Amino acid sequence: TDVLDDIDTHPDKDDISIIFIANPGSSEDPFSKRFINPFKDHVDKHGIYEDELHLIVRMNYDDNPWYEDSGLDGERLWDKKNRSSAFYEHKWCADFNDSVEDGLIMAEWFDACVDAHLKLGFKPEGARIAAFDPSDTGPDNKGYAMRHGSVFLAVEEMTEGDSNEGADWAINLAIDQQVNFFTWDCDGLGVSLNRQIASALTPKGIKIAQYKGSESPDNKEASYKPALGFEINGVKLIKDTFKNKRVQYYYALQDRCYNTYRAVMYGDYFDPEKMISFSSDITAIKKLRAELCRMPMKPNDNGFMDLYTKIEMKTKFKIASPNLGDAVKMSLRYIETRVDYDVMPQSITPMRLR
Repeated sequence: TDVLDDIDTHPDKDDISIIFIANPGSSEDPFSKRFINPFKDHVDKHGIYEDELHLIVRMNYDDNPWYEDSGLDGERLWDKKNRSSAFYEHKWCADFNDSVEDGLIMAEWFDACVDAHLKLGFKPEGARIAAFDPSDTGPDNKGYAMRHGSVFLAVEEMTEGDSNEGADWAINLAIDQQVNFFTWDCDGLGVSLNRQIASALTPKGIKIAQYKGSESPDNKEASYKPALGFEINGVKLIKDTFKNKRVQYYYALQDRCYNTYRAVMYGDYFDPEKMISFSSDITAIKKLRAELCRMPMKPNDNGFMDLYTKIEMKTKFKIASPNLGDAVKMSLRYIETRVDYDVMPQSITPMRLR
C-alpha cells in the first residue's frame, strides 16, 4: 500500500509499472483478493487478463521452454503420486493454498463435496435448516448458511451493519427460503437477539433454537462412532471425545466431508444423510473453502478432540474468524422435530374413516 501511494504522487507516475511474480497463497490473503480473485475466472479460461490498469498472466511449469532440461519432472511426478492433490495443484499448477498443517478438512475433501449431490445422484430432501453467526460492527462479518437435507444451497455473509441489522438480514433470508428450523450463536451478543428472532420467525411456523458452542457436547453418554453389530470394549463416549459442542459439530462436518470424498473419488457407499454437498451456486463458496480448509486442529493434553478458539486463530495463525464455517457447522446440530399435539377433551370422539 505504501508503494502504491508513493507511485500515485510521483511526477512520472504514468511511466511507472510494478511487476509481481508470485505463487498464490490462500484465496483469502490480501494479494489474492486484490490481484487474482477478481480476474481468476477470465484467466482460468484464457490464460491472460488485461485492462487499462492490469496485465495478469498465468504461467506454470509447462509454459517454461527449458523445463524438460531442468531435471525437475521427476520431482513433479513424485509429488503427484505421493502428495495430496491440493499440495500438487498449489506447487505445480498455481492453485490457491487453502490448506494448513493438521487442518480439520483437506482441500481435496472440500472440492469433492462441491455439487456432490449431482455427482452421486442424491437430492436435497428433508428439513430446511438455517444457521446464523451474528456479529456487531467491527472486523468480523456475519455468516448465514442454509441446507436442505444434506445439500447446502446458500452460504452468505454480511460485511456491514450492527447485530440487529444482521439479524434482520438472516431472518429475511430464512423466510424467503422457507426454512423449517433456525439456529444462531448465543455464546456472545447473539443472546440479545432472542426476542427479535422469536417474534419474527415463530409466527411463520419456523422452529428456533439457540446454539452455544461452549456448552458440553450433545448426547454425551452415547458412544462415538459405534461399530453396529459388534461388541467392542473401550469405545469412547462422546463426553470423553469432544471438548464442547463447537468441536463436536465441526468434527461432524469433517466426517461428512470425508465420507463424501470417499464416495466421489473411490465409489465407497455412504447414506446421503452421512454426506454433504455444497452447491456450486453458493455465492461465498471460495471463502467457505478457505475458512474450512485453514482451520487447524489443536492438541489436547487430556485426549479430547479440540480446535483453536477464534482469538487463538487470529493471534497464533493470523486467520480471521470463520463466520461462514461457523454457520455451516451450527446447521448440523440436531434440532428436535417431534410435534406436540394438544390432548383432546374426552368428551369429543374423534371421527373415524370408513
